[in-house]
This record gives sequence, structure tokens and C-alpha cells, in this order.
Amino acid sequence: MGACKGVSEGVEPGRRFGFVGRAVLGIIAAVVRRLEVIAMAWVIAGCSPNSSGVGSASGAVGPGEGSEGDGTLDDGDGTLDDGDSSVMTTGADGTADGAPMDSGDGHPVIIISDGPTLDFGSLVINSSLDRLLTITNEGDAEATALQVLGLAGVFSVQGSDCPGTLGPGQSCAVTVSFGPAQFGPHAGELQLAFQDAGMPASASRPLAGLGVGMTGNLVINGGGEEGNGFETPTGWSSAKGAWVTTTTGVMPEQGIRTIVGGWTFSWDPDDYRLHQSISVAPLTTWGDAAGVRFYFRVHHRPATAGEDPTWASLRFLSGEGSVLESQPTATNSTAVWLESTGDWVAPANTHTVQVELACDRTTLYECNGHFDGVEVWAEWNG
Repeated sequence: MGACKGVSEGVEPGRRFGFVGRAVLGIIAAVVRRLEVIAMAWVIAGCSPNSSGVGSASGAVGPGEGSEGDGTLDDGDGTLDDGDSSVMTTGADGTADGAPMDSGDGHPVIIISDGPTLDFGSLVINSSLDRLLTITNEGDAEATALQVLGLAGVFSVQGSDCPGTLGPGQSCAVTVSFGPAQFGPHAGELQLAFQDAGMPASASRPLAGLGVGMTGNLVINGGGEEGNGFETPTGWSSAKGAWVTTTTGVMPEQGIRTIVGGWTFSWDPDDYRLHQSISVAPLTTWGDAAGVRFYFRVHHRPATAGEDPTWASLRFLSGEGSVLESQPTATNSTAVWLESTGDWVAPANTHTVQVELACDRTTLYECNGHFDGVEVWAEWNG
């Protein structure tokens, strides 16, 4: 009856329930919209609060999850998806190693034979020895722009048949020569340059060798063949007295001339000394001639028996020019040629070997002592 009464009285239902009804309907609509937003977020994230797929194991939305407001979605592990769609390789433990997936392209691997060091062994100085090395590409891609770089010093490249491009499994040859001019150990390195897919690459092989043996005669003009009776013999310097070369007075021991003391106005009997200095430090790789053996030979005699006795010496000088050792020969006062010889090991810091010819004058102005066939050799055998 009450409802009818209300109607009969002309009161509209909407007016009777307008305020309360509209409030309830508004609340219901807001809840529905909220549920639609949450459902849409689940769909975009690819998960469902009731599913057991990728996402939260409990199916609940974690703190801070959902839209980040910048067009990207939080993936639930505290990091944001950057949307770059890049693929990272994954290690065995399931963690990303940060390296991009391998494209599968190969690489050249250049191998030089006779490793790890090509040792030529001991070789007599001023000679040479060649060795043939094989260059092989053991990789699975071409080595392009292949070059054999030049060597300097005692090692040299004598030849190569290597092409500009060396394919997988292909080989070529390079000839390397060792030609020491110094005693002692020598080292070098053969280098190859090439490109690996446009990027520079290289391969190398260390080289080694030992210079040994004996030099030739280190004395210049040991018989006085170059020069005349008016000037000091070529290659020599006069420390005291006047020295010349001559073809008269005494038959030479070798060749056609001898070195002889000339005339000087002095009463000092030892005023006749002739020198030749030989730089020997460059003979070794260690910077001086320490430990090198030197052989010395000289022929000498006075013109007349009993007058103007002759002798010679081999002197070892330091880098500063001081005499470290002096090795004199016997004195000859006879009228025949005396061959004086000797061999001595150079002391440390020997930079110069000096030959000294000496004539002790007994006559008035001339020291008529003759010298011929002066020779000095150096030897080192390791």
C-alpha cells in the first residue's frame, strides 16, 4: 500500500531514490572501470592473476608493478624494459653474459713454422745462412692484405711467395737470412701483417743466432805497400820520429816494400814509434772487446846487426784511451828477419787495440829498423 500510495501521490521513483541511487551507481561504475584497468594491465603484461605462467609466482601484482608512464612496463625484477628488442646470449647459469650472439663468421689463424723461436745457431761472422719458413692459415676464413714486413740488421728477408690473400688451409714460404758481422748473440723478429674481416692483425716469429769465429787481418797496410819515402805509411800515425816506406836497403819479407824509420834531428834513442789504432768494440754485441782473443804477428829487423834494435807491442786501450795492458815482443838486434807472434785475451772495457812499432836508434839521425807483414786477428767462439 505504501508503494502504491507513493505512486498514487505522483512521486517519481527516480526522485524518491535519486540521491542514494545515483551514489550507488557511481560507486559501481568506478569499481568496474578500475577492474577494467587492472585486467588490461594483466593482458598487456601477458599474465593473469589466476595463471601459473611467466610473472609473479603468486599471481599477485608486486609493489611498483604496472605502467611506468613512459610507454614501457616494469617487468617485475626491478628493471625497466628498454624496448630495443636486442637479443643477448645467456650463460649456462642462466645469466646474461653481455655479449651479442655470434654471427657465425670465421677468422684466419696465421701460423709461422720453426717456433717458438727460429734459432740459426752459431755462425762464423761475415758469412750467411738461409732458412725457409712455412706460413700457414689454419683458420676458417681468409687472411687478406698479407704482407711480410722487412727486417733490419743481421736478419733479412731474402724471398717470399706469399700472396696478398691466404685462404683457409693454404701455405706459402718466406726465406730469412742470418749474416752476423759481430761476435755474440743476435735477436730479431719476423713479422707478418694481414687483415681479419677488414680489421688489422699480425703474426710474428722471434729469431736468434750467435756470431762466432775469426776476423781477417784488422791492420791496414801492414807491409807499407801504400806510401813512399817522403810520408808516413797509409793507415799509420807517427808518434815519434819520421817513418816512411822503402824498397832499398833490406830485402822485404813480404811484397816489395818495408816500413822503416826515417831521419830526425833528435838524440833520444826511443824517438821512433809508429802506431795504428784499431777500434774493436764494434766487433761484439756487448759493447767492448772483453773476452775476445787477439792474435798478433810482425816481422822486424835492423838494417845492420847490432844497430837500431827493433821490437813491437800490442796494446789494449780503454774507451777513454788509457792503456789497460801492453804485450811487447822480443827485441831483434840481428841482421835477419824475426817473426814475432803472440795471442792475448782482451781485458774488460777494451775499445781499441793499438799496434806499436818501435826502433831504438843507435846511429846519429836515422833509426834504420824495418817492419813488414804486420797482422792482427780477433777470435771469439762463445
